[in-house]
Amino acid sequence: STLFPYTTLFRSRDDFTSGRVNGKCVQILLCTDGDELLYLLRDHKGHKGITGSPLEDYKNIIIHDHDVTFYSYGGSHQECLAHVQRYLQDSIDNEPDLHWNKDMKEFLSKIIHDTKERRSELSLEEISLIEKEYDKILVSAELDYREHPPSKYYPDGYNLFSRMKKYKREHLLFLDHPEIEYTNNPAERGLRKYKRKQKQAVTFRSKNSVETLCKCMSIIETMRSSGANIFLVASKVFSGG
Repeated sequence: STLFPYTTLFRSRDDFTSGRVNGKCVQILLCTDGDELLYLLRDHKGHKGITGSPLEDYKNIIIHDHDVTFYSYGGSHQECLAHVQRYLQDSIDNEPDLHWNKDMKEFLSKIIHDTKERRSELSLEEISLIEKEYDKILVSAELDYREHPPSKYYPDGYNLFSRMKKYKREHLLFLDHPEIEYTNNPAERGLRKYKRKQKQAVTFRSKNSVETLCKCMSIIETMRSSGANIFLVASKVFSGG
């Protein structure tokens, strides 16, 4: 972790994915600012998984899918809107009689598109209007669920509504901070690369193997993102240069 001083960065994208060691489930934590990537082997998710990682003392913005553990760390948070839009589509597919899910998905797509190139130019009045529209859609969600109570077989849509109401600031933080993204896609892409290695191995025989893989991927993926010659970097590592 000394190679990646995340406490000096303004935003970090973070996520967990599962792995297998000798048939048992472990977790891989990825911390990235989009340029540097750090893969860490953990026995568990949650606070135990974050202990000893750069996130433990991190004070700035964390971008993540809705893992509530992350809310105990960092200074501010941005919910990944790519995930939110997928969850909204799932609600649309499973709750076709509702309107709020369609309206919210269209609304988020519109503000992302409209503000992508000009977030630094948004006035407080414009942001206030966006927030009022967000609130208006959530009010319509309450009316939707009064008329069509959530099914015990599919509570996900209602849970998403409740989450978007409680964490309004974290869903719209990117409007006030043009320097941050509204997704944690770099972390998602980085973890997919680990998952491919996991599928090839099926299961690793020891934690040492996974830790070695994490260290190698941290170096290789960081060098790749910077455009460095990976062969030359690897040659220096093995030659002691």
